[in-house]
Amino acid sequence: MTTTGPTPEKAWYEKPWFIVAGAFLALLIVLCLVIVFVVPSPEKVTSAPTSAAATPKPTATAVDPVNADESVCGLPAGDQDVPKTAPTTVWKEFGTATVPFSPDTFGPGAVVAEDVPTCFAHNPTGALYAAGTISGLVIAQEFAAVADHLAAPGPGLDKVRDSPTADVSGSLAGYQYLSYNDDLAVISIAFAAANGAYVAWPMTLEWIDGDWKVQIPDDGNAPFSQLDNLNQFEGWSGV
Repeated sequence: MTTTGPTPEKAWYEKPWFIVAGAFLALLIVLCLVIVFVVPSPEKVTSAPTSAAATPKPTATAVDPVNADESVCGLPAGDQDVPKTAPTTVWKEFGTATVPFSPDTFGPGAVVAEDVPTCFAHNPTGALYAAGTISGLVIAQEFAAVADHLAAPGPGLDKVRDSPTADVSGSLAGYQYLSYNDDLAVISIAFAAANGAYVAWPMTLEWIDGDWKVQIPDDGNAPFSQLDNLNQFEGWSGV
């Protein structure tokens, strides 16, 4: 006859509660290792974008040059069409000269040497206003003002400074646009003499250093010619 005694008690490390606790502890250790070595710290997460934003990769940037189309006083180039009819304008006196006046659009946009109007828009109408202004100064015998501020350099300019010979009495009567390109305008200006006769000056203007300048012939004389009438001219006058 076989007898059985009581089942021997399991060792403490074999008991279920110890096995469960050990497994849980092992899981905690694994999670801690993941957090420490895999998941980035909050400082690393926030500092990386901040560093990139604070020190962006340098790039080359071009410096905008001064706009060659703008005048020296900042008048915009604007419309590049040759005016088909005479522009409606205000006429203003500068000293004894009467000139067309559109200071915000066509010119003159600046006054130098107290009473010399300068600075015109880089477009056909701006050239016309320059021609009208130069004509007004010549009629007023302000040759030095034209020579010093509104004339292109050249041998003709030197002769005008030494001995001005133009003698235009009367008033501006009209104009005829002969040609225009980006830097050169040819405009025939008609003058009405006091005796009722008309004369024309085919004025050539050149865009130089941000303004229209009149070209003076090498001999220093403006090429005036007699007109029978103003049929080919647009009437334009301040009187």
